[in-house]
Amino acid sequence: MVYKLLIVDDEALLRQGIMNMTDWHDHNIEIIGDAANGEEAIGLLHRNVPDILLTDIRMPGKNGIELIRYVKKHMPEIQVIVLSSFSDFEYVRESLTMGALDYILKPKMTAEDLLAVFERAKKNISEDRIFLSKKETVDDYSPAIKSLLWDYDTVDNMLETLDFAQLLYYVHSFLTQGGIEAKEGIRLCIDLYYHIIFKIEELRIVEASIKQKRYAFVKKIQSSESMNELYDTFVSVVGEIEKNLRFHRYSDLINKVQEYIRSHYDEELSLKTIADHFYISKGYLCNKYKKETRQNVKDYICEVRMEKAKEILRVEALNIQEAAKKVGFDNPNYFSYVFKKNVGMTPMQYVSLFKKE
Repeated sequence: MVYKLLIVDDEALLRQGIMNMTDWHDHNIEIIGDAANGEEAIGLLHRNVPDILLTDIRMPGKNGIELIRYVKKHMPEIQVIVLSSFSDFEYVRESLTMGALDYILKPKMTAEDLLAVFERAKKNISEDRIFLSKKETVDDYSPAIKSLLWDYDTVDNMLETLDFAQLLYYVHSFLTQGGIEAKEGIRLCIDLYYHIIFKIEELRIVEASIKQKRYAFVKKIQSSESMNELYDTFVSVVGEIEKNLRFHRYSDLINKVQEYIRSHYDEELSLKTIADHFYISKGYLCNKYKKETRQNVKDYICEVRMEKAKEILRVEALNIQEAAKKVGFDNPNYFSYVFKKNVGMTPMQYVSLFKKE
């Protein structure tokens, strides 16, 4: 069976990149079209209904959330997969609650990631079911639960220090305070689980095996029949995440180096500057960073700067010289050269993609 795929994203380059990522026909997938926003997508949906919808969240006009809401109301059999950025988790959570199958982070997306989630989508289609019931929306939470949703700032603080013991204590206190039924507890725990995975991806400490087991973990939580069983299941799921992170996590030095780069990308960032900041030699920095991350320090600096540059060019009315300055480039010509080398088009061409309205 060939499965039909529709791609929706306001970045033309990204849509083209996905189309050319692999030979989709080898995986029984046919790309039937692409759209720049939800309105265009709905028009295509009625002409040729896809089996799988791959959609961005933040788009001009009708956004991804509105598109997903429309699809789940009128075409609930379509499997929805969300494309997101690190800053989109509130929207990701809403899309998952509405029935999206899963999400993929755009900055780290690979053909392997897409194929893995497409395989799950195909399995769901063949079994004529969807990952989360279209009837299970946030409006189904009881009034008591709506006032008792997780404090994600507290959760994030625990995750940033990998304090899983405190996290589990918090979850236990939350689930045992009364007024929460098992069904609501399950949905809250799934919500929290996705937040944990999203956060550790944002912190760049997620291990591939955790991502591969994501769906199995959610199914495990869903199978809980009581609050006690739910908590025990959540403990085992979090325990496995912690075990993987403790084993595969970068050293404190490398985590701090990456944090330093993300905080100072708009300044002069030489190997000497970074090495001096941490009182180590350039050689030691380069060797240790390469050994742990399999990436050069300079490549990571460039990666961070290009992601920030794309964000600035999309949302701020700046000329190329100003944009270059904001991501640490004094020479706008060199910035344009690096941008084209990494993004595949010049900054001006990239900006033009967002001036269609």
